[in-house]
Amino acid sequence: MKKHLLLALTIMSFINLSAQDSIPRLSIEFSWNHHKFAMDTLAKYVIEPGINNIVQSLDKRIESGSGYNFKIGYQVSKAFQVGLYGDFQRGISEYKPMYPMGNSPSIEGFYSVRVENLNAGIHMTYWLNSLIDLSSKRFFKRLNLGLSGHFGYARGSFKQLSYVPINEFAVSRFRVFTDDSFIYKFELKAEYNISQRNLFSFIGVKAGYQYFKTDYVKTQVGEDELSLGSNVRVMLDFSGFYYGVYLKLAR
Repeated sequence: MKKHLLLALTIMSFINLSAQDSIPRLSIEFSWNHHKFAMDTLAKYVIEPGINNIVQSLDKRIESGSGYNFKIGYQVSKAFQVGLYGDFQRGISEYKPMYPMGNSPSIEGFYSVRVENLNAGIHMTYWLNSLIDLSSKRFFKRLNLGLSGHFGYARGSFKQLSYVPINEFAVSRFRVFTDDSFIYKFELKAEYNISQRNLFSFIGVKAGYQYFKTDYVKTQVGEDELSLGSNVRVMLDFSGFYYGVYLKLAR
């Protein structure tokens, strides 16, 4: 009887302590980001020559793109969170050049350049609330401020598509070049708790800097020339500042 009573008291004490712990432990996060890229060699050797040779007035550098991020986090303590993340980023440059056909009218074609970055790894966040006590104000009591670091492995890809309709036929060309490397991201984030029911809900904003630069991109068979008759070799540089918004659910 005493053993059963002791076991019941232990369980009740554990439940009482868990109820007092208001820190949501497990969380998932979805975010959209706007990224700045530094595609210097891509612009110099691929985009600008193609444009200048066909349509002088266009300037279609890939200087930015969008990103979509998913995170799973575990709150180790009130100040520290760790977890896993996955991220996809993309920038696009496309236009419709006019190809001269001798004595015939010019033909409108299609030309597209896309850069993509798929990466995954671990993330860590340190919540600055543990250093700054803002609980005296009702608004700031629900506000979290954090510094995050992301460390992962990424695949950068460059996709080149050209299409020219000629009479009943079409001449098209599609090539994909890739390279892998490590990626690093650091960000400052602020989130506000909009619900404190069974499932904690947060909306947040963030801004940071990422570093990811490939070596010379190649096709799956090892080719590194980007156009016929040239020896142009291109590196992709996704490094730059970014900002975004996110929704987080925690429990």
